[in-house]
Amino acid sequence: MNGGKLSAEELSELLNKLGRGLKDLYGERYRGLVLYGSYARGEADEGSDVDVLLLLDGEVDTVRELVRAEEVKWPLSLEAGYTVSLLPVSLTYYRNSGEPFVRNVRREGVAVA
Repeated sequence: MNGGKLSAEELSELLNKLGRGLKDLYGERYRGLVLYGSYARGEADEGSDVDVLLLLDGEVDTVRELVRAEEVKWPLSLEAGYTVSLLPVSLTYYRNSGEPFVRNVRREGVAVA
């Protein structure tokens, strides 16, 4: 799907649209987005997808929230021509987890919305 690397401006626009759409969808449960992976590290290339953690209040059923968030994410991915990989997690889990993946996202991730 990717036609090249997103510019900083294109990435910012995509993430802002994603954040607004997810905030509308989740309301007060929405706590923000964290960009992680190659775009957060400044190492993205033509094949890179846009990796985003979706932070939500309360318990998170990952599969249920992935399906729910598709209505926002999918049209934006198609419009931009880039794959957005979204991973919903609870804010509490993100802040407190000792799992290597989460620790890495906390260290290298960029809060965006």
